[in-house]
Amino acid sequence: LADVAREWRHNHDRVGAYLDGLQESDMNRVLFQHPVTGPLPIHEGFKLLDAHVGTHERQLDGVLAELRE
Repeated sequence: LADVAREWRHNHDRVGAYLDGLQESDMNRVLFQHPVTGPLPIHEGFKLLDAHVGTHERQLDGVLAELRE
């Protein structure tokens, strides 16, 4: 679990550095091609990522709650 936490922090730092380097004009640049919605600009891609991670956080909270029972 410590390795996962370390990797998470490392990736978090990398994404933060990437975002810090963006200019306002970069926000509409396509970040990636989503298989359902199609091309997503950077600002929409990170909204989707935030929602996706939030889903997993809730799932993990549920698993942890069950383990505590």
